[in-house]
Amino acid sequence: MSSFAIDFRDVRKTYRTRRGAEVNALNGISFQVGAGEIFGFAGPNGAGKSTAIKSLVGLVKPDSGSVAVFDHQAGTRPAKQLIGYLPEVTLYHEFMNPLELLKLHASLAGVASQDRESRCEEALERVGLWERRASRLSEFSKGMKQRFGIAQAIVARPKLLVLDELTSGLDPQAQATLLDLLVQLKEQGLTIFFSSHHLREIEKICDSVAIIHKGYMKVAGPMTEVLAEESLTRLQVRFKESFNPETSELPWQKDRAGQYSVAVENSETVPLLRSLEADLEEVVSVQSQRRGLEELFHRLTTEQAEVPA
Repeated sequence: MSSFAIDFRDVRKTYRTRRGAEVNALNGISFQVGAGEIFGFAGPNGAGKSTAIKSLVGLVKPDSGSVAVFDHQAGTRPAKQLIGYLPEVTLYHEFMNPLELLKLHASLAGVASQDRESRCEEALERVGLWERRASRLSEFSKGMKQRFGIAQAIVARPKLLVLDELTSGLDPQAQATLLDLLVQLKEQGLTIFFSSHHLREIEKICDSVAIIHKGYMKVAGPMTEVLAEESLTRLQVRFKESFNPETSELPWQKDRAGQYSVAVENSETVPLLRSLEADLEEVVSVQSQRRGLEELFHRLTTEQAEVPA
C-alpha cells in the first residue's frame, strides 16, 4: 500500500491534431503528493497542466504510465469518490440560491437524501457562506462564487480536493480569503492539489510543488528542498585601493561605506574568494540568500532544451 494521495508514474499522453500531427502533452511525468499536503502545480500555458489534471480526475486516460489516487487507479469509481473537483471555468444556475444548488450537487455526488441537509449546511459553513444561503448566486461576487465552488467540491466529504486556477481574475483581498480557506481545509484533514499561475500563492501556502514545462516535469518535491537548491551566497567585501571592481565581470554594488556586494552561486563562492585574495582588504560578510519560486520558474521555463531537468 502506498502512503501517497496522488501518484503519477511515467505518465505519457499524445494528442493528434485535425491535420494528423502529434502533440506530446505529457512526456513521462512522475511525481507524488503526500496525504494531508497542499501541493502546488505550476507551468506556463500549454505546459500540460490541464492534461495532467484531467488524467488525475478521470477525464482523460493516459497512453501509458499510471495515475493513482489513494492507491486506486484514477478514473475508477473508488478514485472518483475520493475527489472533490473545481475546474478553472465554472457555470452555475445563478437564479438559484447556494443551498438549493448545493443540494443538487450533493445528490449528483451520491450523498444520501437523509444526509444532504446537514452536509450542505456543513459545507457552506466551512466556506463562510451559510449566512448567504438564501441569496441568489447572481448576487455573488466572483470570489464568493469560487467559495461556493469549493463548497460543492467538499459536500461529499472527499479526501482529495483538486482546484484548477482557483484565484484567477480575483482581487487581492478575495485571493487572500481563499488561500486562508485552503489552509483551514488542510488543517481539517484534506489533501489539496492546487494549480495556479500565481507563484507567490504557491510558495506561501504549499508544502510541495511541481513545475511542468512542454510536457516535461522540470522539478517536483517539498517546497523547502526545491528552493534550498536555489540558494545564492551574497558576499560583502572591502577591496584594496589598487583594485577597481568595475573591471570585473561581476555586478558588484557599492554602498555608502565603500563596501562592495554581489550574489553568486554557492559553488562559486570559494573559487571567487580565492581569485580575489590578493585584492581584498576585508571580507565583511558571507550570507546565504534564497531565490524565490518565481525566479526558479522563470529559469526552468526559459531553458531551450526540451529534456527533463
